[in-house]
Amino acid sequence: RLNGSRRLEGEAKRNLEMMYLMRNLRPSYHTISSFRKDNGPAVRECFRCFRDFLRAVRLQTGSVVAVDGTKVKANAEKSLRMLEDRMEAVDAKLDSYLSSSDEQDSYDELSERLEESESRTESLEETNRRLEDERLRLESEKKRLEERIASMKSAGSAFVHDPDARTMQFADGSKKAAYNVQAAVDKDSHTIVDTTVTTDPNDIHQLAPVVEKVAEETETVPEVVLADGGYNEDSNIEKVEGMGAECFIPEVGNAQRARDTENGIAFCHDKASDSYVCPCEKSLTFRCEKEKHGALYRVYRAKPGDCRDCRLRDMCTKSAHGRTIWVRKESQWR
Repeated sequence: RLNGSRRLEGEAKRNLEMMYLMRNLRPSYHTISSFRKDNGPAVRECFRCFRDFLRAVRLQTGSVVAVDGTKVKANAEKSLRMLEDRMEAVDAKLDSYLSSSDEQDSYDELSERLEESESRTESLEETNRRLEDERLRLESEKKRLEERIASMKSAGSAFVHDPDARTMQFADGSKKAAYNVQAAVDKDSHTIVDTTVTTDPNDIHQLAPVVEKVAEETETVPEVVLADGGYNEDSNIEKVEGMGAECFIPEVGNAQRARDTENGIAFCHDKASDSYVCPCEKSLTFRCEKEKHGALYRVYRAKPGDCRDCRLRDMCTKSAHGRTIWVRKESQWR
């Protein structure tokens, strides 16, 4: 939780361990923020030196590493939607200006006809100048917003202050501008071997890039790589094992598969017809390919009539369209 400059400022005054490391220096949050912004390369090199020191004294072997990712909120509150809302507000003001100008024109004609006093004429001229200045200001702002929106759309970004950030879903279900930070941690010392930042919201394609970066930075390929089910993607696993590492990654949890196992329901693949056969010897034929959680799946489905009167229907499926199974394209359905 100590990634914010204000929190670091508070800990430098409260946390005894940090006060010792800081030699009782108490910098302000602005000083901390500026230091990190102006010395990014030096901070990264300091991290590398510390990692090399740990390896030199054999506190970090790097033979077994665990890979995991976390979402880090970006500094991007204003979104493309907010810019578009601002554009609508500017258009509304311009419409208001035009209507005001029309009213002013009618006032001018009326003043000429009624030959109003010189003070009244000066007041109308001043109002005209004010409205003209407002029109020019609004048109300038509209042009600036149009250029900003076009630039963000061409770059595929949805955020103003941090155009590199992407919308990601957090554990609590909320969606925010964020980055996906990947870390490889040494199993024995629990210290970070290497980190990388990506805008991909899923971990499924990150295993091979992280291990490759670890091998590049440490000049050593880990013997064992540990990761959770979110990294279970065949092509990435094959690439890592091709480097000489052994991967231990659990299968992604599947409630339907667990129920099938509990009820003794199994499907057999018929390579000749590219279909799956259920325990009642009914075929589930190939229907389409779909992407899910960053992986490509082949979808197989039974005929609704085959499932409607099946003796295993209550244990197998509740769908009126018949039983469906999703098969990872790179591997057989398990």
